[in-house]
Amino acid sequence: MDEPINSNPDFKGAFGDKRIERRATDALRKLTTGRNSSLRQITETDAEQKSFYRLFNNESFSESAIEKSIVDRCRTLSSGRHLLCIQDTTEFNFSSKRGRIKPKSGLGTTSRDDILGFMLHSSLVVDAEHSHALGY
Repeated sequence: MDEPINSNPDFKGAFGDKRIERRATDALRKLTTGRNSSLRQITETDAEQKSFYRLFNNESFSESAIEKSIVDRCRTLSSGRHLLCIQDTTEFNFSSKRGRIKPKSGLGTTSRDDILGFMLHSSLVVDAEHSHALGY
């Protein structure tokens, strides 16, 4: 039987600082393995919570670096394999928070002009022969 593939991103080289990369890996692991998306709820101590808030406010930490790291890892793992890509679309609706949304936040209209939010078109990439999840 084939060994499972470790498709967890490790962010090596993504932010130019090993401490930030390690903290980002910890934050992603806690956000994706738990049932909560609040930093207050996923952290075990006040010190850990403070470290995650510092991470998200660090100028070296960026959404584009996270995305690049995850995509690059999936690309590397996918090379030479027969793939199955399972796609789904989700609409995030922030209309009830309209008064709290800052201009240039990146949110806009979605399926209707009166809905404020964004659309996510995610795909799970799976090795079709061995049924191993490779990434998103």
